[in-house]
Amino acid sequence: MLLATLIASFVYFYISAAKHHLNSSTLDALNSTYKEDRPSPMVAYLTKDIARTPQGSLSFSSDPKSQRALAGSRVTYDPDVAHVERDTLFQIVFLENVSHSIQDQYDELMSSYDVEGVGADRLKYTRQRIVRQINVEGDDQGNQQEQEAKQGNTINNSNATFKLTLQDTSGNVAYGIELGKLSFLSGKNFSSGFPIQLGTKLLVKAGTKLFKGVLLLNQDNVEFLGGLVPEWNQDLQQKHMTYLKKRIEAVDMDG
Repeated sequence: MLLATLIASFVYFYISAAKHHLNSSTLDALNSTYKEDRPSPMVAYLTKDIARTPQGSLSFSSDPKSQRALAGSRVTYDPDVAHVERDTLFQIVFLENVSHSIQDQYDELMSSYDVEGVGADRLKYTRQRIVRQINVEGDDQGNQQEQEAKQGNTINNSNATFKLTLQDTSGNVAYGIELGKLSFLSGKNFSSGFPIQLGTKLLVKAGTKLFKGVLLLNQDNVEFLGGLVPEWNQDLQQKHMTYLKKRIEAVDMDG
């Protein structure tokens, strides 16, 4: 018994001394190796890329909504059927506002990103206020004007129609169109130019019709689950502006 105690004490002393002399980068390398050998931890499905995260590593709560999402995560999207046969879990990869021109959408993003970058002839939002001089003598008034310059007015999404690019847990890409207005797409845009965060999860219900592989979506056949994929939303405003600018340039070249 005494020998076992001495051996345990020696091992503890050796490990403590080794950690004291190892630099942080070496410890990080050892820790990462150790983590790789362990089973992957369960992660919440709402904040993960469900197409790239193994289904066995996605965690779902016990509440009814999460359990419906769990069941939907086991279903694969089939574009060749007339209607969705079982509730299917998707994440929103991209949105396109098909009710407004690409130029209008680009202008809106530019007006919040760089108020000097939009010409007067391109500012079409009735309550848009562009402040080109800030009162530096009065801090409160200056801050208020600066905030108003950044906010302005956004495109009215309550009357807009969106095309959704979706992805199921198997990585299959699907397209959906708002046949009826989806409430979670009716609010004002974030600075990214989208009314929701990319990576938002939703459940497309059984019975949803397809037309040439496109999901016909409305408030009754879609259940909004929320969430996001954090890395998809990093620098999203700039990425969205670049995408729209390329679309505009492509149209100009064709014209």
